[in-house]
Amino acid sequence: MKELKLVAKGGLLSLTGDAVNYALSYVFLFVAAHLLGAGPLGAYYWVFAITGLLGEFADCGTGQGLIYFGPRLETAKGSNGSLPLFRFVLRFTLTNAIILGALLFVLAPQITARFNRPELLTLLRLCSVALPLGLFWPILYKYCVARFQIVAGIIYGDIVRPVIRVLSLLLLIGLGFRSVALVGTELLVGLLLIGLGIGLIARLWGKSLLAGGMTGQEKKELLAYSLPFLPLNLARGERAIVIVAGLFLAAADLGVFGVALKIAALAQVILTGLNFVFRPLVAQLYAANDLATLKTVYRAITRWIFILTLPLSFFFIVYSAEVLALFGTGFASGAVALAIISGGYLFEFGTSATQVIINMTGRSWLSLFNQLVYLLVVLVFGMAMIPALGVNGAAAAVAAGIVVVNLFRLYQSWRIVGFLPYSFYLWKPLAAMLAAGLTVYFLPLRSLAVVLPVYLSVYLAGLLCLRLTEEDRQLIPFFRPR
Repeated sequence: MKELKLVAKGGLLSLTGDAVNYALSYVFLFVAAHLLGAGPLGAYYWVFAITGLLGEFADCGTGQGLIYFGPRLETAKGSNGSLPLFRFVLRFTLTNAIILGALLFVLAPQITARFNRPELLTLLRLCSVALPLGLFWPILYKYCVARFQIVAGIIYGDIVRPVIRVLSLLLLIGLGFRSVALVGTELLVGLLLIGLGIGLIARLWGKSLLAGGMTGQEKKELLAYSLPFLPLNLARGERAIVIVAGLFLAAADLGVFGVALKIAALAQVILTGLNFVFRPLVAQLYAANDLATLKTVYRAITRWIFILTLPLSFFFIVYSAEVLALFGTGFASGAVALAIISGGYLFEFGTSATQVIINMTGRSWLSLFNQLVYLLVVLVFGMAMIPALGVNGAAAAVAAGIVVVNLFRLYQSWRIVGFLPYSFYLWKPLAAMLAAGLTVYFLPLRSLAVVLPVYLSVYLAGLLCLRLTEEDRQLIPFFRPR
């Protein structure tokens, strides 16, 4: 079918774009860590987390409404029938962002004084200016998705934007603006993407953008649909723990924690890929009440996620100091924090498919509940542990939130489908990891250049020797092109 081919093509392009974007984000982090150090990174993380929350209030969930109502209006009103919706969301979000940015600019002295961070005044004010500039592209990207202009969205958002970020950072550092280079990068990127975005809009839709308008009823329906996404968006991500950690930690320590947090999340791109394929399978099999096949797929996906993420988790836990040293000697102090967060993520990798079960069986409201639980646990543990344990306390708060929310998901998914995602065959990747771990343990060198290829070779050889299970063979036909 044409629709299935479109979904498959769009999914492949989206995953490719995500991979490129993810890789370039680590290039950006590597450059910033080596050329600026932990202190400027920590200051950037804190002020950007604050403006990120304000950005969610400016959007009020209308980005999700854009994706939902865009195709519906195209169907009901014909080609370009959704352009008034795009104009309204853009105007609504940017107006809110300008107002919130202006308030932040005015209140920045009081905020920095209240939290004893006077050195961050300039950065916070620059971020307040960057706030509306940074929201233009996300809105346009979501509209491109709604209009199936996926290639344009990926080229500009997942390739051009991160490349511009890296080049802008290098330019500002080269010009001597080291203290504001990271926030200044966001300003430059926002301005450049507005220019590129306007050119893209003119090329795709031209003067049609200015035609028509939304009725009052349509605006009410949009806001009624969108506003429930606001608390979910506020609770998502790691902004809350970064803000809390910034209340207690020095900027350099916060920078170390931020880098450890970013590195530990590296394997998330694997989850994105496998869960992307898993989602339509769950919807199809659950709708057909084919729970036997769903059980097979569920357990196989969980095992595949475990197989692909175990090597990274092993290195981030056992060789955490060596991994952080790649970003500069000043970051090695976060070795324990990286190991703690990676342990939490390893638990998530063993349960991550449960989130797909919850969403694709019509219980998406549980996602909001779970995200709020995660936020509450992180905030409570963070406030309690960071003053005493510093960076390690912040890491423990993140790990606690990950473990608690995934225990909730595990129980919820079991109540929905009646079985757990684990099978006896999980011993295979665990045995391969143990064999590879013991091999590198007895190596005389701890250099990653030596340990990494040896570990991966032994791990892969172990998996090949243990062979595919019957569940894996049953799952393969679902991934073949139809």
